[in-house]
Amino acid sequence: MLYAFGAGEVPISVSGGTSRRLLHTIREVGPVTRALGALAPGSLVGLRGPFGTAWPLREARGRDLVIAAGGIGLAPLRALIDAVCRE
Repeated sequence: MLYAFGAGEVPISVSGGTSRRLLHTIREVGPVTRALGALAPGSLVGLRGPFGTAWPLREARGRDLVIAAGGIGLAPLRALIDAVCRE
């Protein structure tokens, strides 16, 4: 969850990043996502999560892989695709 102070919070998936920075893909469609999109680099946002489990990349090694997504649903899979391409 990302929180834009004064506007509210929205569920936005992590779409990549490093141990020091997270990357999010945000589609500006409502007041909160527009507020997040209007922020300048270095602005403060609230963050809650991430929740869930990691992709089982070790178990998938050497096997066929199919990744299916559409539209903005591809953003949460970006980190997986990057990791697969690196391997």
